[in-house]
Order: sequence, then C-alpha cells, then structure tokens
Amino acid sequence: MTDPYALRYLVLISEGMLLVLQTRAMGQGKEALLLDVGKPVRNGDLAENMIRLSGFEPGKDIPVKVIGLRPGSPRGVAAHYSTGRAP
Repeated sequence: MTDPYALRYLVLISEGMLLVLQTRAMGQGKEALLLDVGKPVRNGDLAENMIRLSGFEPGKDIPVKVIGLRPGSPRGVAAHYSTGRAP
C-alpha cells in the first residue's frame, strides 16, 4: 500500500456509470454537476478490511508493506462544492 493514512474515494464501476448516467439525464447544457460518491476511505482501513474479509489476519497471515506515496500524489482528497450557481 502507498500510505495507510491516505484518503481515497472508492466507487464501483457500476456505481460510477450510474452516477454519470444520472448527471447526463439531469443536465441541460453546460452545467457543472457534482457527483456524490460518499465518504473517503483510508487506504490502511481498506487493506485491513479486505484481508479480514478474506479470512486472514493483517500483518500476521498477510504482510502489509507501506511503500509511500508517489511524488506529487496527495495524502488526502478534498471535495469542493458550493450551493450557488455558476455564472
């Protein structure tokens, strides 16, 4: 894993396609629509949960190696939105 504290948004392909289709149906032209993809997940939590769901113990049955973030890759993600309309 890159960084156990890095936050990422996770969406299944089917969920992503549904969001895209819904925004396409809602849009009427040149609007910028914001997709609600839920809450971000920590990489470490995701790795540990996936290992446990597979019937193993993280760090004991399956080692978890932290390799660090790539240069320029953010540790967290920020959702920017406004309740107003763009001009």
